[in-house]
Amino acid sequence: MKKNYENYILYGVLVLVVIGLVYAFMGFSGTSVAKTTSQKTDEPGFELKSSGTTSSGDVSIDLTPIEVGNDKLKVKISANTHSVDLSQFDLKEITTLEYNGKVIKPVSAPALSGHHNDGELVFNTKEKVDSFTIKIRGIPSVEERVFKWQ
Repeated sequence: MKKNYENYILYGVLVLVVIGLVYAFMGFSGTSVAKTTSQKTDEPGFELKSSGTTSSGDVSIDLTPIEVGNDKLKVKISANTHSVDLSQFDLKEITTLEYNGKVIKPVSAPALSGHHNDGELVFNTKEKVDSFTIKIRGIPSVEERVFKWQ
């Protein structure tokens, strides 16, 4: 009887190890996302837009507009990676806002460094903005990231 009890414990441990290995391989399989995805946030009317992953050689970028009006557009940005040094990218130079037929660069952007950053992109719009597109170029592994709000 004692031997059967020990066998059940051994089988249980083996099942848990197999489940853990399957979960680990599924999580590390590198689900690279080249398209932009959307997710509802607590901010009324604004969706979080994401592009990329934290897989090797890639960077996850999340944008959420937090203020539209008063001649400014403010967008929360989060950049995360496990393998790319972000300090080589200047968001003020590689980011553009497109709206009402105009293309402008941010007047303020966080300085990226290391592997995990967040802050605000600020654009002077000088007029009402209803729908807009933000593009970020050159951050691996997606050459041009396009985030659209309508």
